Amino acid sequence: MSNVDLHTGVHPHLEFDVDKSAFTRACRPAVGVALAPSVLYYASSLYSDGIYAIALAGMLFEVWRCWRQRRLDMTACWMLTITVPFALFSRPNGILNVIAILALAIALPRVHRWRLAAVVVPWCVLAAFAHFEFKQRNPIGSIFPLALYETVGFLERRPMGLWERGEPRVTAATVDALTSSGNSLEKILQFHDHYYWDPLIFFPQGPALLGLSKDAKNTILREFFTYNLWHNFPAFAASRINIFLYSSLADGGFAGSTNAEHILPQTHSNSEIRFRHGVIHRWQVDWLDFTFKYRAILWTPWAGLILMMLAGARTWRCRDRPGMLVCAIFWFQLFAVFTLSIAGEYRYLLAFFVAPLVLLPIFAASDSSSSNV
Repeated sequence: MSNVDLHTGVHPHLEFDVDKSAFTRACRPAVGVALAPSVLYYASSLYSDGIYAIALAGMLFEVWRCWRQRRLDMTACWMLTITVPFALFSRPNGILNVIAILALAIALPRVHRWRLAAVVVPWCVLAAFAHFEFKQRNPIGSIFPLALYETVGFLERRPMGLWERGEPRVTAATVDALTSSGNSLEKILQFHDHYYWDPLIFFPQGPALLGLSKDAKNTILREFFTYNLWHNFPAFAASRINIFLYSSLADGGFAGSTNAEHILPQTHSNSEIRFRHGVIHRWQVDWLDFTFKYRAILWTPWAGLILMMLAGARTWRCRDRPGMLVCAIFWFQLFAVFTLSIAGEYRYLLAFFVAPLVLLPIFAASDSSSSNV
């Protein structure tokens, strides 16, 4: 007990007790990840995904570092102040990341726990105020879009005509709900896409199924979880894999590199898009074009996903609780994206491409010493 600060509960020598040279070597590839064309492409765009991916890696790194040190230093306070609002609230699945903050709060001594609350709670209050004060006009949600998209997919025509001894693919109540707005099943199926739900919702000439009545939506949800999903589970699993591979191989649609041409007109400002034509700019554009051409190799998040498995196994073996927490957050995120995605957008997987920024230090630290925290 004499080696522990009785005021803070922090051991004065509990820092990064790792091989510094091994740690440095392991972190060098992180520079390549941070400057990868896919990261720069989305970080400079007006999509939230690039900022979310970078903020998530930064927040999780600070959570891991602070848990290991049992303290929240000034650097961590500033970094969490910057990253928490984007990592928690810029994407719908970001709310899962609050698990990391809560776990850190439990692990920290009381003084540092209050510091963490002073950083995080104001952002949470502001987010709650914004949510209730500025409500979305037509919120889409997460569960209903999945149920709707997959239900339509279950009705896809199969020329073999074989289907479990003549049992219906979906219930009659489901068909009634889908067609309750006046669209026939034939029209709805014309706008079914194996990779995107957008034609069912946003196409002007499409069925616009998001406009279904509340009762019809509730029926689709109820029937999906009581019959349609379980009766068509192979088709559901195939759809999940199909969309995941389509997005991970970067086959999804890409807006312009800044997306500004779509956003700026809505601000009613005098902003205009300007491009530079210097040597460095031309070299960067050529490099971006090259990597984009071979994006199925150079943009894929496989390195991050493999590192998630390796770091997860190593932190479990070393009983590195902070490292296990970070790996668990990434696995939760992967499960959510894999299960709920209804569009094959690469940007949904960008966080896993950026994941080595935090997983490489964790991997190196777990390799050098077993954590007793």
